[in-house]
Amino acid sequence: MPSCAISKFKLPSGNNYAEACHINSLSCNGPDNLANVLCLCPNCHIQFDRGAIYLDNDLTIINRVQPASEMKRVSIIAEHKINCEFLEH
Repeated sequence: MPSCAISKFKLPSGNNYAEACHINSLSCNGPDNLANVLCLCPNCHIQFDRGAIYLDNDLTIINRVQPASEMKRVSIIAEHKINCEFLEH
């Protein structure tokens, strides 16, 4: 099971859990393809969908709720190519 690209969320069993999160949502005509998807835990997914966190063009995580939090880049495996044009949405 893939892990969250932002946090270290684990189930009580110790297993990873992540959901597909569209960067440019389907409701805003975003495409349903891997270049437009992040693997996020439920907590990060809802924060991303609501704009509490977002990604800069260099894939740095911007946290609007805790702006003083440590700035880090999203964790992406090499085979997963994100189209950064979707981040502008």
